[in-house]
Amino acid sequence: MQLNETLAYMAALVRENPNITVREIADKMKFADNKSVYYWLAKANYHGIGEFKQAILTEQNKNLDGIVIKQNNKNKFIIKVPLRNWAGKKSRDGLKWFHIFHDYPNPRGLFATIIETNEFSPWFSEKDLIVVDTSLNMSAKPWVLCKKGRSFLIVRYGPQNSIYHPSTLKPCSRSGIVLLGPIIKLLRDWE
Repeated sequence: MQLNETLAYMAALVRENPNITVREIADKMKFADNKSVYYWLAKANYHGIGEFKQAILTEQNKNLDGIVIKQNNKNKFIIKVPLRNWAGKKSRDGLKWFHIFHDYPNPRGLFATIIETNEFSPWFSEKDLIVVDTSLNMSAKPWVLCKKGRSFLIVRYGPQNSIYHPSTLKPCSRSGIVLLGPIIKLLRDWE
């Protein structure tokens, strides 16, 4: 793994969860131990995880990030979120990013993914791009992205923490399912 690719992935993890620990970063990046995280930080001239988090959480990119647009008399900000692979595979091209409009400039816990199945039709279709907010309470929005094994799954969230299959709206078992966060945006390309 190249230095820039490794640091970009670590930065995405920090943006998603500013309180992430070195151990959690090592686990998500499939490193054997914490020393690997410190190795990559030192190689990039960071003196520990605190300095790296500070740099990531206060960075000001010179390209699109931070542009403010007025929409319906409200400020909208262009932000960059990590674009994860639907099937959980790492891309050979490294971490990918997606720009969206958002209500505030530095949100935490957002990521995007492109749906690779029609299993969740009619609500969600193959090639739809969804944005998930892992920092929101599950009951904030009705549709929730989950993880089952290595793949993503979409459910309808209901009363008493119950979940329902989107096509049939029948209750689902929560066995082996990890709730990631509510879906806050759906972008569909009509081409």
